[in-house]
Amino acid sequence: MQRLSILSSSDIHLIYSEALNMLNFTGVIVYHDEALNILDRAGAKVERKSKRVFIPEELINEAVKKVPKQFKLYDRDKKECLTIGNSQTYFIPGASALKYLEDEDVRSPLTEDFIKFIKIVEMLESIHIQGTSLVPADVPSILADRYRLYLVLNYARKPIGTGTFTIDGTADMIRMLAIVRDGYEELAKHPYAFFVCCSSPPFKWSDITMESLIECSKHNVPVSILPMPMIGLTSPGTVAAAILQHVAEFLSGLVISQLVNPGAPVLLGGSPGAIEPKTGSNLLGAPEVLLVTLGYNDVAKWLGIPSHAFLGVSDSLTVDMQATLESSYQLILGALAGINIIHGPGMLESEITQSLEKLILDNEICKIALRLVRGIEVSRETLALELFTSTGPGAEYIKNISVLKFMMKWIPREILLTSPALNRCTRSTWKLKGGRKISQRIKELINEKLNSYSIEPLPKDKLSMINEVMLHASKKHRANIKLITI
Repeated sequence: MQRLSILSSSDIHLIYSEALNMLNFTGVIVYHDEALNILDRAGAKVERKSKRVFIPEELINEAVKKVPKQFKLYDRDKKECLTIGNSQTYFIPGASALKYLEDEDVRSPLTEDFIKFIKIVEMLESIHIQGTSLVPADVPSILADRYRLYLVLNYARKPIGTGTFTIDGTADMIRMLAIVRDGYEELAKHPYAFFVCCSSPPFKWSDITMESLIECSKHNVPVSILPMPMIGLTSPGTVAAAILQHVAEFLSGLVISQLVNPGAPVLLGGSPGAIEPKTGSNLLGAPEVLLVTLGYNDVAKWLGIPSHAFLGVSDSLTVDMQATLESSYQLILGALAGINIIHGPGMLESEITQSLEKLILDNEICKIALRLVRGIEVSRETLALELFTSTGPGAEYIKNISVLKFMMKWIPREILLTSPALNRCTRSTWKLKGGRKISQRIKELINEKLNSYSIEPLPKDKLSMINEVMLHASKKHRANIKLITI
């Protein structure tokens, strides 16, 4: 089916050309000496005192030519892979939650909460990528980025989306990925994870994020370059201006990535926001946020670069009708637009809180979104022309053998089956089954999935080696952590 698009060709050309002008004449600030040296050697104008860089158009266009149009992500065993590009959509839970909602109780997440979360994600068919979704409060913050990945490596097979909080975190995290993958070269050939690297609006790059971008690019680890313009605060108060700023910030990161390693895989990512005029709070479930996202996705498709977005994040504080409303329209429209990776299921409170209950519900929304993307298969067979001709008007299809055979073939392909979380029974049947509300059915489904979870543990030698990485980091930063043993 035709991909959803909101920008015209002339709109995209204008935004891109003005982004080039902005980087050439206004520039960006880069708080990272190695990145400044890389840009200086490539011919960009670098003002060392202010750390301001002016990037010429030819550097940007060369970077766009070099970046891959698609790449693959593989699971732990290299048995299954996702092709990231074109208009195929994959979903990953929202990331880095500082709060955890369970049974209407909001608290700081613990390691045991994150392990349970990982196990559930592993069992959800429409959540294709594992995320480092919670920040456990019982782990020293200086080690939290590494420890989250460490847990995912132990409890999951699916590909991974992650990110770093520390200047030295990315190197350790890539090392752990390489250990599981049997070396850096094998990791480059069969990427296991992508990293999120966020620019700081407006037009700045921190030393932590730039270090992560450079380290990932060196090792051919896919990176989502992730601008975060907030309409009305860190971006001017129009959707169009936010898209322009978004694209320009992305291009500045893309140039550095491709100068470090031409052909390094990159996603045009984003997590825009919008200011709430009455309260000043940051909105992520607002329609304007979706418009910015769909706009930069149109630019990504025009450039031929894979796209990534934070969608399905609700501003609601609990799993309620608002959460369902905001998640539904964002996840469905994002998939119809062909965004390649959608990051956000399970998230509440404007990306502060993660919820297993919402994740289960969002998994159903993702399933519906993918069914809508699949669209309608139109052929002489699916139009059932021969059956209509042979049965005639007034036929009782349920009693016709030919029609029944046709239905047996096509209904499993055509009619989406949802999980027991959603009710599709009549009222009388629903009452006979106990009349349980959706919240009760979701809790039962969570328990069922936890009971059916099963995964081969990491080989002892690999577990020992990634334990060594974590022990080295804990000694370096004088912070204690609990390691997994077999």
